[in-house]
Amino acid sequence: MIELRNVTKLYGTTVALNGISIRVAEGELCVLIGPSGCGKSTTLRLVNRLVEPTSGEIFLDGKPVRSFVPETLRRGIGYVIQSIGLLPHMTVEQNIGIVPKLLGWDMERREKRASELLELVGLDPPAYREKYPSQLSGGEAQRIGVARALAADPPVLLMDEPFGAVDPLNREAIQDEFASIQRKLRKTVVFVTHDLDEAVRLADHVVVMKDGVVVQEGAPEHILEQPSNDFVQDFVGSDRVLKRLSRFSVEDHTEQGEPVPLPAGSAGRSYITPLSENPVRPVWKVDPSGLLLGLSVPGDDQLFHPPEPFWVHPSSNLREALALMLYLHVSHLPVVDEHRKFIGEVTAAQIYAITRRGVGHGA
Repeated sequence: MIELRNVTKLYGTTVALNGISIRVAEGELCVLIGPSGCGKSTTLRLVNRLVEPTSGEIFLDGKPVRSFVPETLRRGIGYVIQSIGLLPHMTVEQNIGIVPKLLGWDMERREKRASELLELVGLDPPAYREKYPSQLSGGEAQRIGVARALAADPPVLLMDEPFGAVDPLNREAIQDEFASIQRKLRKTVVFVTHDLDEAVRLADHVVVMKDGVVVQEGAPEHILEQPSNDFVQDFVGSDRVLKRLSRFSVEDHTEQGEPVPLPAGSAGRSYITPLSENPVRPVWKVDPSGLLLGLSVPGDDQLFHPPEPFWVHPSSNLREALALMLYLHVSHLPVVDEHRKFIGEVTAAQIYAITRRGVGHGA
């Protein structure tokens, strides 16, 4: 869908990009990452002609972008930036409808599309349609920015550190929301970030850049497993094994467990993390319908209630599962559905096997 062929960009005598070539497949989320000044934002802006190359070619769906009128090109590409850029004198609904209005959509169609997109980004349409940007939190405004970029249903999204100004807690929630949207819509996305955790969380394909060149590219797990040189190894960090765990879902590593049925409403005690040397192998206690109630520990068959949540969902990742295991000092975790009904277990042994598999030490 997007291809850069041997692209160079000079600003006077300064080389911003030096002969880079990148291909982004249709429906792929490609993350450009690297230190400040590496050329990742310049690369992004070449696609919608906010920046013109000094040499080389950029193609969109097989056509040179220079063959498009810039304004027409940009109306067919969603664009999200860190500062969001919502127009303060327009309501949320009007902001979302900017590009559809330029494309000639009637008011009824624009209003319907705004409601659809507010629901998609997790905001209640009646509560948000008539709000102004000054009435939104940073996280809400960022969601509106994503909705606006999707308004005309563009096949391509360009995102330049879109969640960088959001506080860490809201940022993670928005990343999850966007990942869910991308799974549904499968847009072709070029996403700039300096945050490796964000890249690993979201990307299908990662391009690591330095000094205007591509240093390494590939699936996130490949880059974490086999950094190509000392720079990439230092960039991904010594905790890359943990980062890699976020690429594996609990759903794909759930084993059958054997919960013990208890009568509904059974009393129990608070669970205090044991001080034993080895993690506890719990027995999960459920009511007759399979609803998870708590656990018992070796040598004590009574019901204990750990701090909630003491479970993971199939959509969780193994990094989250490991963190909870360490917190509870257990070797197994229950996997539950959205109604908290027991499905199975994920084990420390599985996670350890993955961390030992295929992690290299650079070139």
